[in-house]
Amino acid sequence: MALFIGIDLGSSSVKCAAVDERGEIRAQAERSYDFDSPRDGWLEINPEAWWQLTRMVLAETVAKIDTREIRGIGLCGVMMMAVMLDSDGRPVRPTLSWLDQRVLPQLNRIKGSELEQALFEATGTAISPSQTILPLLWVKENEPENFRRIAKVMLSKDYVRFRLTGNIHTDLTDASGTLLLDNRIGRWNGDIAAKLGLDSRILPELVSSTEQTGYVIAEVAAEIGLPPDLRVPLVAGAGDGVSAALGLGIVKPGQLGITVGTAGVLMSAAPAFVADDKRRCILFEHPVPGLWYLVTATNTSGEAVRWFSHTVYKNLPEAERYARYIADASEAPAGSHGLIFLPYLAGSRSPHYDATVRGSFLGLDLQCSLSDMARSVMEGVAYELRDCFDVHREVLKTQGMEIDDIRISGGIVRNPLWLQILADVLDAPLRVPRATELGALGAAMNAAVGVGFYSNHQEAAAHMLATGRKIAPDPTSLAVYSEGYQRFRAGYEALSEIRRLP
Repeated sequence: MALFIGIDLGSSSVKCAAVDERGEIRAQAERSYDFDSPRDGWLEINPEAWWQLTRMVLAETVAKIDTREIRGIGLCGVMMMAVMLDSDGRPVRPTLSWLDQRVLPQLNRIKGSELEQALFEATGTAISPSQTILPLLWVKENEPENFRRIAKVMLSKDYVRFRLTGNIHTDLTDASGTLLLDNRIGRWNGDIAAKLGLDSRILPELVSSTEQTGYVIAEVAAEIGLPPDLRVPLVAGAGDGVSAALGLGIVKPGQLGITVGTAGVLMSAAPAFVADDKRRCILFEHPVPGLWYLVTATNTSGEAVRWFSHTVYKNLPEAERYARYIADASEAPAGSHGLIFLPYLAGSRSPHYDATVRGSFLGLDLQCSLSDMARSVMEGVAYELRDCFDVHREVLKTQGMEIDDIRISGGIVRNPLWLQILADVLDAPLRVPRATELGALGAAMNAAVGVGFYSNHQEAAAHMLATGRKIAPDPTSLAVYSEGYQRFRAGYEALSEIRRLP
């Protein structure tokens, strides 16, 4: 049985899984980590921490399997975070998180400028605080000595692959999140780099997600338990969100994946480069040649549910809070007796990109119960995801595409009530995958294609992925949620007006 190792550098942990040719996980390991916060609003990490954690989970995984079955290693990692190396291959400074707020002055200078328009035309993506150009500009303006030392810039998984192989590359999916790639043609944009005062020579060589980028060097192989005569190839891999969508099986137009974790992310496969004129989307290159991923995202989907359950039920033992929350929510009817929750607890990303809007309950009255409030939180998150879903439908319609296959993942799949609410709000069936570690699975799929075990991603998906439950919308709830969604959208507009008051 052939095995493919997938390494997933997430926002809070590093995971490793050995996946067989049928998509079954044969061994896995995980280590959590935290970002450092030297000041309020600053979040950063020494890339060496990623490397040390990767060595641990790799060694632990390898120890559980027959290493002779390993055919290749794939990687994915948190996107858009710039790892800056000096000429000796050492990190110049800690890497800024995509949530770091120190870059807002750089963002605000670009907003509304001709440069912002040029960036959008080349990438199909509206600029936001998370993208790679902003920490580079911050270092350029605030740490000029460090900036002068930068010899290469790469992304999180690229640094780990550099430590594994000694080679420096980045793949097109990760590169497309930097705003330095001309997303129309898949090449670095030297003109944009020059306008930003960046030397394009610091940008790494571009490769496809399935290109082989070297072999595990002998010293590292010995440390993690690989036989000295076993040459294990590494393929380039993809960004973590892209890899998770791949693990969901979003490999052809007409498919859309939804992941509801702390945040909510929707990714659909687009058959051509498309720039949404309303600037509500992010556009990434797809691992499948000739496709793109159209992306929308929320800030506090699962986090809103966690906030409510941990705030309202804080007097219960922590292990009991979520179960009590679900039990209470289950007692309320669809629509929560007209109560609407706006889940903007940390602002809005898609489709509004409104960092200052905040959440609210609308429609509280004397008949409102705790059960209504509990259910309305799930419904409010579903309405916000519907806001994003409608963007995908609208933009893909300009390409003659309809969404006919929706796959769902994340913590929401363990909550049958919330799954049903989302299917009802979207008025569309949801398919739940059998697999759970989707980032590592997507990385393993890239490896399987990259070493030639499968000829393309569609073939790999056919053999390595399987879906389980299918959640159909309840026709008796559709009218209630259609009305609720319209009130939800009006609620956002009202909150925006309140924010603009002096």
